Parts: sequence; structure tokens; C-alpha cells
Amino acid sequence: MDKKVLLTILAIIAVFVFASLSCHTIADKEEPLLESFPLPSEEIDSYVFDIHEIQEDVYMRDYFPFVEALVDKYRFYNPLITEHILIQANDWIVYELECTDYYRRKGLGEIVYDQGNLVILEKGEILLIPNERWARELMEEQRNVVLEVNIPEYKLRIIEAGSVEHEFTVRVGRNSSNFLATANRLEDLRTKTGAGKIVDIENDPDYINPVNAKIYTSTLRDDEIRTALPRIPFLHPEINGLEYGQLIHTTTNNKTLGRAYSNGCIGLSEGDMWVLYYHAPIGTSINIKYNLKVKDSDGSNKFLRDIYADSLHHYESAYL
Repeated sequence: MDKKVLLTILAIIAVFVFASLSCHTIADKEEPLLESFPLPSEEIDSYVFDIHEIQEDVYMRDYFPFVEALVDKYRFYNPLITEHILIQANDWIVYELECTDYYRRKGLGEIVYDQGNLVILEKGEILLIPNERWARELMEEQRNVVLEVNIPEYKLRIIEAGSVEHEFTVRVGRNSSNFLATANRLEDLRTKTGAGKIVDIENDPDYINPVNAKIYTSTLRDDEIRTALPRIPFLHPEINGLEYGQLIHTTTNNKTLGRAYSNGCIGLSEGDMWVLYYHAPIGTSINIKYNLKVKDSDGSNKFLRDIYADSLHHYESAYL
């Protein structure tokens, strides 16, 4: 089956999905997502190994164990299947994860004190299990993904095969130095530039204040409401062959986005971090730049404020 035909089929499936889909617990669905698979099996046999129906609701707190168990089950038949491959084959799940974002749900009139209590996957929903052919194609697409960060622009872009597929506003490291207890030394807090890759992922991270090594168990949101911490993975990049400890992770305070605010890490909103996570398995390339000259939406040159202007040394790539 031609890949364009497959994409058409999956687009039809997406219509069924999103016609019924909303953020769980905001608007309950009146009936199961797909009572039965809407297409004849002979049209998908060349890409889909199995169709898995979810037997009971999956809550956010159980999401990763559920996915891990499903991957383990099907890896016996398809050794190429991974968490990222499975979710990319069912990318409507990323939409559900985006919908756990505290500020998005607040905008819809709901205060979520513990995202672990949210239903991510409902009983009766259907997952496509990719066969080796589809898994290989998804792996090839992954290999063509590059993450690009431009520090003074406060932007992170997901670039696939040369095209920008997603663009997020981020926060970056402050233009200062401080003693960090986690490193036991004075550290330059500016986000480091260079090229590298994602070398590690923490699916169940601890939130630690590097200044005093305090482990947080809750977070105070921008609206002064205290909630449980989100369980969103942290990405560990290696830049220029070194791990600086500047992670890529979510922030629970969206008012800090678009600012030089962190201790060196790159921070995203909760919803954006879920999208990034499923585009960035271990091995994904990343380029962190400091470009002050960028293109505006109309194609004209735009010059950014030099946020690290008073640093001891200036980034050589600033005007590249």
C-alpha cells in the first residue's frame, strides 16, 4: 500500500477520533471512541500488526506503566516497537497529554490539583499497533528530526526533514552565575550553545532546586494555587560532547516563558513539553544557537535584544 494511501486512511481515522475526542473529564464522551474499527482490515494489513482495545480507563498516574507493558507485549512480535513508535502511530494520545496542561484546563474552567487523577485513555478506545514496515518508516522520520533552540529569541523549534513542524516559546538561563549545591561549585547560568543530541530521558523525574538541592513535592502556580507536580519527562542533552546539566523540561510557571529566568535549563509549558517529548527519543539531534539576526514573519531581517550582552565574553555566533 502506498504511503499516501496510508496517510489518507489515518486521516479518516483521525476524523473519527477528533469528532469524539476532548480533554477527558472536561467533556465526557457519550459513547466509546470507536465501537468498531471503521475500515476493512485488508486496507491496513500492510502497516498495522494489531488493533488493541483498551480494557479499562488509564489514569495519568498509570500512563507510563501501561505504555511500557503494552510495548513489552508487542515487542515479542515486532522488536522495533518502542514507546515513541507506538505513540507516534497513535498521535491523538499526544493531544490527550497536552490537555493535562494546568493552564489549558484552567482556561476551560477546571482547576486540576493532581494531574495523576486525570483519565488519559478511556475504556473502549483503540490503539493501532504498527508492524515492522510502519515502525521502520516512523524510525526514519525520527532520524530526520532536529531540535533547534535560539536563546535570545526564546524559541525551540522541531524541524522535520528541513521544515519547521512545531515552534514553542521557552525560558532560558539567566545572564549571571550562582553557587549550585547540586554541582558544589559556582556555575555560569547562561544556557550553553552548541550541537549535540538527547542522551537520556527521565520518565519520573525529581524536581530539585539546584541552588540548595531541595526536592520539591508540590508547586505554586502563577495564580498562587498550589498543586501536585506534573509527571512529564525531562530530556538530557549532550552538547559539544559534554553534559552541562542544562536539561529540557516543563515549567509550572508560564509567566517565566519568554525570559532568561532559569539556572541554565530550557523550560517549556506542560502541553508543549509533551509534544516535544514524543518528537525527541534518545539520539535526537539538537542545536542550541545564539542568533541575534532572525527572519520576521514577512521574511525581513529582525534583530533581537542581546540578552547576554554584558557577559564576560560574547557568543561568536551571535550574528550568524
